Amino acid sequence: MPTDTSLPINIARLALALGRVDRITQHPDGYPESDTDHTVMLALVAAEMAPARLDRGRVLAYALVHDLVEAYAGDTPTLVALDDAGRAAKDAREAAALARIRAELGAESWVVRTIEAFEAQGDPEARWVKHMDKCVPKLTHALNGGRAVRAQGLGLEDVQRRVEGQLAHAARTSPDLPEAVELGRALLGVVVETWSESSGGLVMDLMCVEDVIENELAQGLGQKQIAMTYGLALRSSWPTDWHRVNAAIVAKWPKALDRIKRAAWEGKWNGVPFGGGSDAR
Repeated sequence: MPTDTSLPINIARLALALGRVDRITQHPDGYPESDTDHTVMLALVAAEMAPARLDRGRVLAYALVHDLVEAYAGDTPTLVALDDAGRAAKDAREAAALARIRAELGAESWVVRTIEAFEAQGDPEARWVKHMDKCVPKLTHALNGGRAVRAQGLGLEDVQRRVEGQLAHAARTSPDLPEAVELGRALLGVVVETWSESSGGLVMDLMCVEDVIENELAQGLGQKQIAMTYGLALRSSWPTDWHRVNAAIVAKWPKALDRIKRAAWEGKWNGVPFGGGSDAR
């Protein structure tokens, strides 16, 4: 009897669909982080940082499948906490997605059973991955200069409040995993230490400045956002082709370059420090 190939084909289709899902977080060059990028990062970090008493194989398995439902449900940004209606809508989308995966792969599929075990949060490995899932976006924000944070109009106090809530949840639900809270608090400390009130973002060595600004322009971001990125670029030690950057801005807004440069140097937009107000165009 020939081997049935329908199961691996369906799994392959699911994996490819996951790779097409973009998150609000970004690569250093401005391209969106995909769910596949996030999954690989989470698996590596969660396994590497796992306490020795945990089963790293199980940690890797949970990390591998933790967002598979998003292949059909899409990613839901949670840097700003969801309200009850938003949470209910997310849960409904993901429940429908899991039902679809179960129908495609079968209830006895290892993939399906591992997703269900992760969602049940019945062992410390599942809870560890859940908590690490809240930690790794901070690493991405650091690597891209905090643009995803700033693009949502959030300031340092907003980030602190959100992370403190996550840490309180981890401490409450996993008192046996104090390492999760310790790592989360350490990453929050990095954010606090590197936050600049003058730029409203994370002070990092921004790379690929030309690509970043061209991508932000292509995505339709406003002049305030471009000025913020320009300001980070001015403080970066990486070489920048300023002729290319300025030409891209002029091509988008022929009369806005001087305003953007001035705002970048001052760290303010219309007299207000970056991080507050709406994104004027």
